[in-house]
Amino acid sequence: MRNWRSAIIFGVLYAVIISWGLELSLDRIFRVFFGSGIAYKVTTLWGINVLRILFMFSFLKWLNLTWSDLWRGKLSFRQLGLAVLCILPLLLLIDIPALIMKSYQPQIVGEYQYFLELASGGRGLALLALFSQYVYYVIEVLSVNMLYLGSTKFIGKRNAIVIPVIFWGAMHIFQALSRPLPIAIAVAILTSIEAGIAYCYVYKTDNMKGPILMFLIIVIFAI
Repeated sequence: MRNWRSAIIFGVLYAVIISWGLELSLDRIFRVFFGSGIAYKVTTLWGINVLRILFMFSFLKWLNLTWSDLWRGKLSFRQLGLAVLCILPLLLLIDIPALIMKSYQPQIVGEYQYFLELASGGRGLALLALFSQYVYYVIEVLSVNMLYLGSTKFIGKRNAIVIPVIFWGAMHIFQALSRPLPIAIAVAILTSIEAGIAYCYVYKTDNMKGPILMFLIIVIFAI
């Protein structure tokens, strides 16, 4: 039965418990204890990572899914190329303005420089923070895969594309709590498009590795 009400409730639970509610709560808590330096950043990332995994265990059991379901599928050269082609227009849309203005810098480089500044030049701490950030990204995209797969149980594979678009992509508007509103709106629009592309790919190929690859390409090479 196609049950949109159940899918929406699931999306809300995901947003509150696993995604934005968890992140915003821990951010406030760890900022009180550690201020705004590198210790705050690393402990917050790992607090989110550990709790997200624990909550995902409960959701996976409820949905009758396994961890391996979240990355199932082979990523052949053909599938790899298709995934890259699917996400390339969005990546270019993000980066072309910076390339034109000759201010392009891959996100991974900018993140390292940010962590290096927080660590007062300590490269070891900066690299630890960067590693923690990318563990966070992998767990995040696995959680979004779970959001899509769980939604298919309520409303089918095609309709389920809408749920990550709304409850992960559009929810990036919450970045307005710490960034200028126009930037938060732009990020919300772009991540919604990214989710739509990624799960249309899954709908066509049934390959859950595609969104993981697309997400990592974006977070490494976008500005």
